[in-house]
Amino acid sequence: MGGGRCMRKEGIQLMTRLRVIDNSVPARTIARCAFVFRRKKIVGVGNKIKVACQGKMQNALVTNIRGGGAINCYAPPNFGENTCVLLDNSFQPVGTRVRGPLPSILRKMGPTGAKVSSMASRFV
Repeated sequence: MGGGRCMRKEGIQLMTRLRVIDNSVPARTIARCAFVFRRKKIVGVGNKIKVACQGKMQNALVTNIRGGGAINCYAPPNFGENTCVLLDNSFQPVGTRVRGPLPSILRKMGPTGAKVSSMASRFV
C-alpha cells in the first residue's frame, strides 16, 4: 500500500451475511447478498445490492462494512459487522428509523444515502 492508495479487497460480495438495521423487519434479522448492481463484484458503503431477506428478494443499501478505516485511505470507519437498510423498487427506504450508527460519509452519497442518513440518530 504505497503512495496513499488503498489496495484492500474488503467489502460485500455474493452470499455475504448482513444485518438489517432499519425498523421494517424484526431486530437482528439477517439478509444475504444475492446480486450486486455494479460491474465490480465487491461493493462498499453506499452501494446498492439485492438481498434475500425473510424469503423475499429486496433491494438494500450497504451502510457499514466489517473491515474499513485503512491508513492512508479515505474509507469509512471500522465497524463490527456488515449492515444494510432495505429499499423498495424505486430505491426509497422501507423503514422509518435506523437502529445503529451510520458513517457520516453516507450523507454525501446521493439522494438515497441522504434519505437514509436523515433516518439515523447516531453518526460515526
